Amino acid sequence: MRYCKKCDQSKEVVEFGKDKQTKDGFNFYCKECIRNRNKNRDPQKVYEYNIQWKEKNKEKVINYSRNHFKNNKEICLKKGRESYHRHKEEIAKRRKILRSSPEAKEANRLRTYEWRQKNKSKCNSSVRNWQIRNRIKIRV
Repeated sequence: MRYCKKCDQSKEVVEFGKDKQTKDGFNFYCKECIRNRNKNRDPQKVYEYNIQWKEKNKEKVINYSRNHFKNNKEICLKKGRESYHRHKEEIAKRRKILRSSPEAKEANRLRTYEWRQKNKSKCNSSVRNWQIRNRIKIRV
């Protein structure tokens, strides 16, 4: 038997959910009380609260994410690969739409132009190599 602090009743241990942070491994409140509490919550308010909390605690969130990734790198990468393979077709569709937009094309053009300005020697040597390999195409 276990006592629920919310409804002031003693119930069987089966009536309580698990909680690793408590000494005995069970929640302080019974499953029914938790269900009732969750029914009364407005999902939009919870969502807004979570966004505000993340805004206020950006550093905490970033540090947690970094540490989690460092400590679980293999698992995180594995999950990412699995997710990519599950949603491969949808990802390809989204990427195609993004690449075909005028903004994306302009951004790509500017990025290429800047790279060519910074790496003129590389660019010129690759053009010369192509011209040497394709003399017939140039003459035609």
